[in-house]
Amino acid sequence: MRRLITFVAAALALVACASSSTPQGDGALQVAPLAYTMRTLPNGLRVYSMPDRNTANVSVQVWYDVGSVDDPAGRSGFA
Repeated sequence: MRRLITFVAAALALVACASSSTPQGDGALQVAPLAYTMRTLPNGLRVYSMPDRNTANVSVQVWYDVGSVDDPAGRSGFA
């Protein structure tokens, strides 16, 4: 009798674990668009700025358009 109760309890626990792992909802996270400004410097550098008044920190990221994808057509090794 004790084996039967243990088996039934284990089976119920497995069924409960298997059925509760499915998330509910549409799965798409709604994010508000970022308010940013963009300007181009005289040397062609594009500068994007996004102020955040909630923090005193400053973050700077520099991205360069270099590599084979940015080479002029018919000329390799220039970007």
